[in-house]
Amino acid sequence: MTRPALLAKPLLAAIVALLTACAGTPTGSSGVDTRAVKEAPAPVAVEGSCTPVSRLGNKVAPPELYDHMVECARLSKYGEGASLFALAGTYSYYDALRVADPGKHAAHTALIRQSMAKLKSDKKRELKDEIRKSLSNQDKLSVICKEVKDVGPPNYQPRYMAGSGSVKNIDAANGWKTALTNFLHCPD
Repeated sequence: MTRPALLAKPLLAAIVALLTACAGTPTGSSGVDTRAVKEAPAPVAVEGSCTPVSRLGNKVAPPELYDHMVECARLSKYGEGASLFALAGTYSYYDALRVADPGKHAAHTALIRQSMAKLKSDKKRELKDEIRKSLSNQDKLSVICKEVKDVGPPNYQPRYMAGSGSVKNIDAANGWKTALTNFLHCPD
């Protein structure tokens, strides 16, 4: 499979992966260890609190964003959870563009599995339903896209995906636009 084919997964494929791949190990088939993933000092997901996307900033890597999503779902704040899912997914798509080894791109799916496994079945179902509704409704999607755009492109090194591998320089503006368009399907 070519690199563009690996990166051109539409949003629906990510949602299907989220909805069906909720069990698994913290290490994906590519050998990416999603447990050792701290990037930069980031707001830690505090049990019993739901931090909105707008307060997290662009130094928070997807593993931490998914932790925040889980906490929001535990508090039945599924709309905030859907926004965090969108930001984390957009960031991991962008990070896949920056990582030289295409075999490391499976980290995205592994992170979703690991995060969803932390939720009780009723919370998981409600969160999945809200994600599906939010990302398929143009009005809700426009709001989420604005939130994600306001946070801006990631400002960290994607160590969770690259591990000890190399991170390549990309055109940041183009990469960000590609992630917003190809993963989140934001309208222009």
